[in-house]
Amino acid sequence: MKRTDIEKMEREQKKKAKKDFLEDKRLKERESEKTESYYINSFFDLFQYDELSIFNIKYSEKILELVMDMQNSLDSKDWENVFKKAIKRTKVQNRQEAFEDLKSLLS
Repeated sequence: MKRTDIEKMEREQKKKAKKDFLEDKRLKERESEKTESYYINSFFDLFQYDELSIFNIKYSEKILELVMDMQNSLDSKDWENVFKKAIKRTKVQNRQEAFEDLKSLLS
């Protein structure tokens, strides 16, 4: 093989290694960061609801744990926004009632 071919292969290997390293780094950062969207999706996954209301807000320990975790991770100004967006995603009719139930868990 020519020297230029060998150098080209080495450059390609370095590019691939760097790309893999950066991809792994980004994945680890995403897993460690708990953003608003993480909490919105988590609340939505935990809710048990029908077209009228959400049933398990007051009684679920997992929702309470998630609220406490959210209080530690996010600013207080973002909490209500997370609640509203998670409830809106369920498309229930009694949104205000569900929102009040979630707010009562904050204290």
